[in-house]
This record gives sequence, structure tokens and C-alpha cells, in this order.
Amino acid sequence: MALNTTNVKGVDVQQLVDQIYADIHQDNEKLVMYFASAAPHDFADVSKKMADKFPNVEVVGCSTAGEIHTGQGSVDGSITAISFGDDKVGEVAVFTVDLDKLDKCEEDFRAFKTAFVNPAEIEHYVGISLIDGSSLKEESLMDKLGNAAPELILVGGSAGDGMNFGATYVAHNGTTMNHGAVVPLLKMKTKYAVIQTSSYKASNVKFVATKTSPKDRLIQEINGMNAVEFYKQIVPAEVYDFGVFATHPIGLEFDGGDAFVRSIKGFTEDDSLLLYCAVDEGTQLCLLEPIDIVEDMNNAISNGITKIGESSGGILFSCILQKIELSTLGKKDEFVKLLDGRNLAGFFTYGEHYFAHMNQTLTGLLIE
Repeated sequence: MALNTTNVKGVDVQQLVDQIYADIHQDNEKLVMYFASAAPHDFADVSKKMADKFPNVEVVGCSTAGEIHTGQGSVDGSITAISFGDDKVGEVAVFTVDLDKLDKCEEDFRAFKTAFVNPAEIEHYVGISLIDGSSLKEESLMDKLGNAAPELILVGGSAGDGMNFGATYVAHNGTTMNHGAVVPLLKMKTKYAVIQTSSYKASNVKFVATKTSPKDRLIQEINGMNAVEFYKQIVPAEVYDFGVFATHPIGLEFDGGDAFVRSIKGFTEDDSLLLYCAVDEGTQLCLLEPIDIVEDMNNAISNGITKIGESSGGILFSCILQKIELSTLGKKDEFVKLLDGRNLAGFFTYGEHYFAHMNQTLTGLLIE
């Protein structure tokens, strides 16, 4: 198998890394990716030991809000890893970003793409974006990457810190970044499919964000009314917690009732809605209604497999709010069954990427 995945759990980082190597190493590997729980591990230690263990290949990873792996479903306190063999991936180049220096990012990525990508074979390339999930810079970065290479497919997720919402990390070849991003570009030798689904549809409750602060991901007013008061009117609840926010998000409606979720992270002291994604002032929004999350995820994965004929596995990026939703709805066992036999690895994120930054979504890369 040229797409090897594993999930390991324990406290001793060196033992875990040794087990990862035993489980996924292949002589012809082109890329190794890993997704490590923020606790109990020291992420910088994981990063260094992974790079030392796999010295002859590009090694990239990030911290998570939970791990995903076939056989276990949703896991906490572990490390999930995946190795790509050279019968699946021909070439790999990794673009790294300092999120404090975004001014030149667009120019730098354009030059990076020009040096690596053959324009005549653009359909064979795909990028996997791992971005610091506490930076609030995902929208800006994805916009710049998209402007530099609009024809290039980018899919990925924002690094997490469990339920702590503190520091998050990405890493490349043993170098850990707290305020950065890594984007491996893969030239594929086989077919691949990118998937994206939110498991929600638009309702008839529609409204306008009349005052926002996109850089802070805040909505201060809706329909000219205090945003928190408005949300409480349309979503009555005794306690407003992650469970309520995960099952009653707001979002943007597209043709056919499809929706891009703009989930609520919490209420601020001045009664603004704090979101996981930015919303521009004047944006038409609606309250979203759930559809069966497991069925919807399964449909997205199944449709992706159908596109490529047969899948050897892939990577999934699922929002932390989907993790909460699976638990709240008692569907964690169904999620395990959903992944059975599909050789899928990934992590729960602080945001997902598919050309742009989004949230409460499942995105992924499936490989023939």
C-alpha cells in the first residue's frame, strides 16, 4: 500500500514516533504528515523527533482539536500520521509562511508556484494548507494564495489546541511555528478528488449583518439590533454553550439552498457574536438547519470515491464543532463506521480550507 496511515496514543513521544515509523514508513515515500493532539504532547518535541525519524522526506504536521483515523473515528490525546508513496505522488515542494509577514506572501507564492508547477499539467497538482488556527489570518492568507495561483486547488485545515483555544502550531522538517503556515504542493501520479460538505441547509430565517468587524470576526449588529439579543430571539436556550452553537449556526445561502457555515464561537462582553470566520458588513445571512451529519459526510466521501473510481485512502479535515455535534447527537459510533475500511486519516480543526477559509465543514483529499 502506498498510502499508509496510523494512529498512536501514549505519553512517551519517542516511543510514539518509533511506532509511527514502524506503521507507515515505506522506502519510496514522498511526504509524511502528522496531526498531534495538543496534550499530553509537547508539539515541538513531536516535530523534532518526527523529522529526525524521517530524515529523507518532507515532513509536515500541526497540532489538533482531536484526531481522526479509520478504525477509531474521533480520537483525543493521540497522533495520527500518513505516508504518501511515490506511486501516488511524484514530486513535493513545501511553501512556508510567517503570518506576521503577509505583505510579500502573494508575490512569494506566485514565484514558488512558477518554479515548481508545470502549467501544462496544472490539473495534476494539489496543495494541502495547514495554518495556525489561533492567528485569525486564515482568510487573508487563503485570499493571497488564491490570488497568486487561482487555478491551483488548495484544501486543508487550521491547527487546533483541543478545547483550550490557545496556542496552535504547524511544523516543517522539525521547525515548529506558532504563527505560521505550511503548504505542501503535491504533483499527483494518480486521480484524486477534493470533498467539501457542511451538513446544513438554509432555513427561512434570514437577516443582514448590519455592523461587523471582519478582522476580529465579530458581528455587532443584525438588522440594526444588538447581535446577541437577535440570536437569542431566533435560538431560545437556557444556556448558550458549544452544544447550542454547534447545532444552531448561521451562514450564507447559495443557489439551491446550499450553505457556507459561519459558526458562532461565543458571546463577547459587549454582546457581539464572535465567529470562527469573518463576515463582511451588509452580508445576507440565515439561520441554518441541520441535515444528518453522518449521512451527509458519507455521501460526500462516497461521491468523491465515485469520481476517482476507487480510493486507496486520504486525509480529512473536520471542524471541532462537527466533533462536538457528533458527540451531542450521540453519533460518534456512526462516525467510526463511516470511516471503516476507507484508510482515512486527519484531524479536527479550528477551520477548514477549500480555496477559501470556512468552518463547521468537512473537507478532504481522496486518492485513487
